[in-house]
Amino acid sequence: MTRVAREDHPDTNIVVTIDRGMLDTALARQGTVTNMLAALRKYWWLWMLTILAAGGLGYYVAATLPELYSAEAVLFPPAREASLSQFPSRLLGLNIGSGSPTTEEALATLTSAQFLSGFIEKHNLLPALFPTRWDTAKQDWLPDVVQPTVIRGVARLKTDLDIETSVVTEVVNVTYWHADAQIAASVVNNLVADLNATMRERAIARSRAIIDQYYLQLRSDTLTEVRAHILTLITEEMKILVSARGTEDFAFRTIDPATAPEDISYPNKPVVFALACVGGLLIGIFLSLLLHFYRGTAVRS
Repeated sequence: MTRVAREDHPDTNIVVTIDRGMLDTALARQGTVTNMLAALRKYWWLWMLTILAAGGLGYYVAATLPELYSAEAVLFPPAREASLSQFPSRLLGLNIGSGSPTTEEALATLTSAQFLSGFIEKHNLLPALFPTRWDTAKQDWLPDVVQPTVIRGVARLKTDLDIETSVVTEVVNVTYWHADAQIAASVVNNLVADLNATMRERAIARSRAIIDQYYLQLRSDTLTEVRAHILTLITEEMKILVSARGTEDFAFRTIDPATAPEDISYPNKPVVFALACVGGLLIGIFLSLLLHFYRGTAVRS
């Protein structure tokens, strides 16, 4: 407790209460910050050394990481008319569905092992997927390595393939990463083309099978109303069949095809170097404070 005299009334004292706990805490915080700054000034050579070491390591890592290019294609599913075969088939007891594929089916096919294995074999992509095992001069696998299988090629292709879908806009982005920019672009464009061809052939075969079942049902039913419904269903499936035969972009319409990029997409060497320097600074600060605390404890003891 402290008494302070007022200037306008010297005879009057004002009682000021000072909390020793708050004062000690504030002084302790100020002292801690002062000690930390003193430690950083004293051991400046330590955190400078860690920055240089981490920066050198970051530069080495950025220089040794494989340089990859990314090629991207922007796709959009075409508008499809709702098939009438969804509800009359249940009415007629026919266990069949529409011949028109869905976007989910196309995306599932794009990442399926069966489709990707056929894609790799069709375009002979194993040498491009495993370039370190391939002898470009002899156009053969190196004698001292194991020739990769198509299954391993599918796994490698899935690792370097990114597929992003937007729920709001239905836009699909297909991105492929590779050390060769031309190969990256060709893989993306060929994937889209082969996917459209596969989905188109699948839709044609499905519609033909559905139409055959409709004709079988048409021969067995004699009711006029049932026959009218079956003829309507046949008309709808014929529309899908004609659309599949005459449309190349059956599963996805290409809004922006993939082109060979000119700049490297990975790694971002300036970012890697900057992050390494920041990490070295943090490590240096920690070591400086630790060394200051250890020496201070040793002196007091």
